[in-house]
Amino acid sequence: MNAPNKRPPRKTRRFLRALLASALTVLVVAAVIWLMPAANGAVVQQPVRFSHAIHTKLMTCEFCHQYYPTRDVAGRPALVRCMMCHAYPVTTNPEAEKLQQFAADKREIPWVRLTRLPDFVHFSHQRHVVVGKVECKTCHGGIAQLTAPPTAPLVTIRMQFCLNCHQSRAVELTDRSLQALQADDLSPAVRQALPDFENKRFPTGADLIGALTQAVGAAPAGAERQQILGQVQAAPPVTSDCIGCHR
Repeated sequence: MNAPNKRPPRKTRRFLRALLASALTVLVVAAVIWLMPAANGAVVQQPVRFSHAIHTKLMTCEFCHQYYPTRDVAGRPALVRCMMCHAYPVTTNPEAEKLQQFAADKREIPWVRLTRLPDFVHFSHQRHVVVGKVECKTCHGGIAQLTAPPTAPLVTIRMQFCLNCHQSRAVELTDRSLQALQADDLSPAVRQALPDFENKRFPTGADLIGALTQAVGAAPAGAERQQILGQVQAAPPVTSDCIGCHR
């Protein structure tokens, strides 16, 4: 007598195979995500292994990133900029020889972009660096001290990072203007009232004038009023409204 067939039904076998395939797919995807670099995608490798630390001792950021004072993007150095110093060998570093080879081939240096914000985010270097006086290291970390190109952004930029900075800068700008006012020749009553307004934001000079008037009991007038208006208006507005960055 033949032994009974212990194989599961065909439908069950198909279900088990499909389940196994799905499990393997999940494992592969999880492994890929786990192994991916955490900062904005793939590891970045620049065509020339240059040193920020050496270059920042000899020149300002604007020399290589020449557009940040006037445009949204900072720009990356064109070959002609590099050749202003490297037209002739200045070091024995073989990386510098690559620049001369690019020049001989009449080919621009294919720099790889390090930080890439989503397309729906508008960011202006001119607005932040020139108007807002934000230091480069705020968003780029200690890149000026690196002896080799970073392979990933040194600072993780997310929406909350931007919001925290906007909120803190609003207080900082107001405090800076008040400190400048304290150094001016103001009346004793106004000078005494100023510390009460620390860590408070006044969108316009008129708002600060109104608050001082209420605190002192009399409105600042003449040259004193102009000093107050001039200092506060000199502080650029900082916004956390959605439309400021998402356009």
